[in-house]
Amino acid sequence: PTLWLMSAAAAAAAAAAAALGASARVAPRRQLRVVVHAVGRTREVGWETHAAAEYTRRLARGAPPIAVRTTLHSTPEVLADEVLRLTPPVVILDQEGDQLSTEEFAEMLFARLFAEGPRASFVVGGAGGLPPELRAGASTGAGGSGAAVERLSLSRLTLPHRMARVLLLEQIFRARELWSGDSQYHRSSSSES
Repeated sequence: PTLWLMSAAAAAAAAAAAALGASARVAPRRQLRVVVHAVGRTREVGWETHAAAEYTRRLARGAPPIAVRTTLHSTPEVLADEVLRLTPPVVILDQEGDQLSTEEFAEMLFARLFAEGPRASFVVGGAGGLPPELRAGASTGAGGSGAAVERLSLSRLTLPHRMARVLLLEQIFRARELWSGDSQYHRSSSSES
């Protein structure tokens, strides 16, 4: 079982936002959760692991706070078996998926995925890409529910799977900052690459 914790700072930020009458855009008063499913081993520690940990801390501290957990699966086959049992919303990172702007990703995350419930799952394939079961399942749904599964492409470029996880967490952080209206820095512009 996974224990989701809200830091004291995150609880204080959520209480302050509620006390100030934060707009409906900041809406969620419940703890939001993101679970990233990926292939890997916990002993793999590199700069990507440190970067993912940093974005996990930042997401827990902001408003609305988002608890992030990464579940590492030993093989692509184990990943596929577990993902096919998930209940929606599920977003599979796939090079053939939809490419979204930062604003469109924020809209998808907060207006669609978190509107369905406080948890969203993201799936990152292994070094060999997505298992065939997930490529086929990406269009039919997970959890046996027949519900649509989102397919998202971070880039048309082929990215290392460990880097894709970091980029995903950074985009979730940026989307949260944009959605809450906290920072102009996080808005995309024509000068941003």
